[in-house]
Amino acid sequence: MTDIEAADLYSGLTEPLLPFSTLVDEAMAIGMAFLTADLLEEPGLTELQTRILTYAQTRLVAQGNTAIREAWNEFLARTLAAQAEI
Repeated sequence: MTDIEAADLYSGLTEPLLPFSTLVDEAMAIGMAFLTADLLEEPGLTELQTRILTYAQTRLVAQGNTAIREAWNEFLARTLAAQAEI
């Protein structure tokens, strides 16, 4: 699915995008990645953990903030850019 297709799919959506269990799974995966990065040594440890934290922060969205196509596209661009940095 392309970014544009995803934006079309979710524009105007009033229900949560993901089930609660999926959100918990993602939060656990991000937390595990952060903790696993702690096994690295410097240089690299702090930079990787900072990038993981930055990515996690891009995943936080207030309900309704992605209902408008432009907002969804901005959210998607931010999170994909942060993910690419990891």
